Amino acid sequence: MQEKNYRWNHKAQRYEQQVGELSQEPGKEAKEPTGNEEEVIQLLMQNKDKLLEVLNNADAESLPRYSISGVRIAKTIHLSHKLNELIKQFTEDKDLKQREFFELAALELMKKYGYEAEIKGLME
Repeated sequence: MQEKNYRWNHKAQRYEQQVGELSQEPGKEAKEPTGNEEEVIQLLMQNKDKLLEVLNNADAESLPRYSISGVRIAKTIHLSHKLNELIKQFTEDKDLKQREFFELAALELMKKYGYEAEIKGLME
């Protein structure tokens, strides 16, 4: 459960999802934010996911590379002609094999939507 960011709450007798918490350093008093600071904090919290994505992808030209062990299998997918051409152009420009492109796209999509722990397990 910890991989999914859940911790046991003894008082409630159940697992609860943990979210980031700010801890105050001992000896320092927290000051109340002013109206402008509250607006900035609220804006940052609303766009937290986008900000983390930008910070994590500081070097946008460098695509992540994954090495997944195991037997390769063939998958057949049906794409529109325009999307197929766009993928071919992208993979040529970025010096990727189409297999690498689809693996990267699938892994990044799953990571974005909550399968990060499973992907970490796959990489081990």
